[in-house]
Amino acid sequence: MEFRQTFTNVSPAPVVTPTGSRGPSRHFPWILKPDMMAPGHLVLGASLPKNTATQIVSGTLRSDYIIASGISAACAHATGVAALQKSAHPDWSPAAIRSAIVTTANPLDNTLRPIRDGKDNLPASPLVMGAGHIDPNKALDPGAAIYEAIVTAPEDYVVTVSPATLVFGKKYEIQSYNITLMGIGSENRKISFGELVWSEESGNHKVRSPIVLFHLGLL
Repeated sequence: MEFRQTFTNVSPAPVVTPTGSRGPSRHFPWILKPDMMAPGHLVLGASLPKNTATQIVSGTLRSDYIIASGISAACAHATGVAALQKSAHPDWSPAAIRSAIVTTANPLDNTLRPIRDGKDNLPASPLVMGAGHIDPNKALDPGAAIYEAIVTAPEDYVVTVSPATLVFGKKYEIQSYNITLMGIGSENRKISFGELVWSEESGNHKVRSPIVLFHLGLL
């Protein structure tokens, strides 16, 4: 039996596992799912005392720990980040916590390239990774000041954001904006991806929302 260790500085990372949960939701296709991605593959965690780890010829191996993969393991990480936010910001609402986590998620891996889908090794779309990989430190401080809209329009669409600048003068101030999307050319029946990034004037903070456009007939 060979005992393995945890390897660090692996590139590229993270990568979406082939078995990860994917969108769109067939019941609510107008809501982008998944929200984001979090570590959930071969995660070592605590288990019930003397839990059955595996079966071998001579009997049962038991352990207080278990290696798990899947949405349950990823949810535990996301919940931990949410708890960290609530501890640092007791006055934040659940909606504010979710917004901070999703809009600060990172769509790039540790090589500064788009996160890849482990199923086909192609760049993962928002329907595969959501807004990107959860970033606990950035989620703690999404920032608030003057933000400018930066749009990457989906292919064959024109995107207009109004207003293009949001000014936050005080804590918990609410601002709103409208997005207009217009198709150009012939009817588009393929899935198109883009993004809206609100960038602080200083460049210290950015919040990002993916844009996904598709014809309901594709579901």
